[in-house]
Amino acid sequence: MAFTLPNWRPLLGIILLLFPANRGEAFYGKYPIRNFRPTDYKAGIQNIDFAQNRDMQLFVANNLGVLAYNGHDWAVHAFNTGKKERSLVFDEAHNRLYVGSQGTFGYFEEDWNYVALDELLPAESRDFDEVWDVYLHQSRVYFCT
Repeated sequence: MAFTLPNWRPLLGIILLLFPANRGEAFYGKYPIRNFRPTDYKAGIQNIDFAQNRDMQLFVANNLGVLAYNGHDWAVHAFNTGKKERSLVFDEAHNRLYVGSQGTFGYFEEDWNYVALDELLPAESRDFDEVWDVYLHQSRVYFCT
């Protein structure tokens, strides 16, 4: 039986499906990926937002506090017992880590002292659920509720 050109098309399609050119291999020389488990950083399983400073320290909004990773060690900084941290932004100019949480917002100073900014609001404006994002734009900080 002689194969004509139309008979080769289905066979060629099957061959291409079975032997793709891209085998899903890792790209060598690209950024390394390292996964961490909650037992590695000793905090909750839910990580919501990330920020980084100029020293390449990584900050993570976790459901049990703010995590700090220096490339070798993890530290957990909890300031609001029972509240989940939702959003972060690092301000290089003032060396502050602004944090949005459930029912509160503020910032960590360099020594991890927390300053609550929602306490500066009038009492009638303090009833909000979550600060779901924090933006830094032209030296101003915006907390989104």
